[in-house]
Amino acid sequence: MESAIASSNGFNIKLLQIYRKEKEEGNIFYSSTSITIALAMLYCGAREKTKEEMEDILNLGDQHSIQEGFCCILNLFLKLPSETVLNISNMLAIDKKYKILPEFSNSLKSNYNVETKLYDFANHPAEAQAELNQLIEIATNEKIKKFFPDGIITSDVCMILANAIYFKGLWSISFNKDNTTKKPFYTIADEEIMVDMMFRRARFRMSHSADLNARFLEMPYIGDKISMILMLPLEKHGISFLENSISVDNLNNAIQNLRTVRDVRLSLPRFKLEESLPLKQCLMNMGMRNAFATDADFSGISGKKDISISAALHKAFVEVNEEGTEASAVTGMVMVAKSSSPPPPPTIFIVDHPFMFVIREMSTGLILFTGSIHKL
Repeated sequence: MESAIASSNGFNIKLLQIYRKEKEEGNIFYSSTSITIALAMLYCGAREKTKEEMEDILNLGDQHSIQEGFCCILNLFLKLPSETVLNISNMLAIDKKYKILPEFSNSLKSNYNVETKLYDFANHPAEAQAELNQLIEIATNEKIKKFFPDGIITSDVCMILANAIYFKGLWSISFNKDNTTKKPFYTIADEEIMVDMMFRRARFRMSHSADLNARFLEMPYIGDKISMILMLPLEKHGISFLENSISVDNLNNAIQNLRTVRDVRLSLPRFKLEESLPLKQCLMNMGMRNAFATDADFSGISGKKDISISAALHKAFVEVNEEGTEASAVTGMVMVAKSSSPPPPPTIFIVDHPFMFVIREMSTGLILFTGSIHKL
């Protein structure tokens, strides 16, 4: 499981920095866990150069141990407390005339609990799209609607591989709504925006990273299995430095250095985001190009070099309020035929300028969601 987690977390940082080059300004939110699970499922059928490029961007090793690792991750989520909802749905939709190898479908079933469904993409692509969008809407508790846009599922589609992740967690200690007031949030452009600023005075685990010039604060959800890590630059215009400088190592170091601070006055904006990520372009910029080319080799799926990826989609939703956090994300791959001393003064932690956050599983360190907020 450790290799799969290392792969997912390493990919998470690469994706953040590649995507920020594509989107120089504005908010970012995505689930690297959703994306890596979708890619790992596809990796089962990749061969030759296609496989090698996927190994490079995901830092994958032995295929068997990787698939086994992701299987263990999925099983880990079954052990969360009842107050925490974390559902992961994996879907494989195949045209009824397209034949896939039993080894491929069996691997997805045993490692990812994938249910295979047959559709008539050739003759009824619109009906298939409507049904798949409905399944994804149900899997994300109606937070992500019309995931597949019109025209993306056409009559030449052979196979669609999708992963949906939905999370809802309640803070271990909730914010009092009566303490939420209008306060300013300052953007990179020094624009002042009045936001609903929540307030809570409590104990928190905190740390400081000199490498990232930022403070870290952990907010656990009920059950202490999953937490949100806030990353607040010390300078109001420090978000770009944080995004460009963050790495797996310095993020892990900051989290390992978290220590309990007895009296913290936390001010955090209430916010809601829905973001789409141009996954195909990001993956190509990371070096995964062959999978989208006419000479792609996914012969481990059908026994033939007859398909490539035509579209890679990702959409994510998050809402943070006084009670907790609700987040969901979907990744889809569309495959087509080629073609005790006196108490110290309270610590102040005011999130009133651009910041980052991750939502992570605490025992393994697996990052589920990543966000960078430039504007509210």
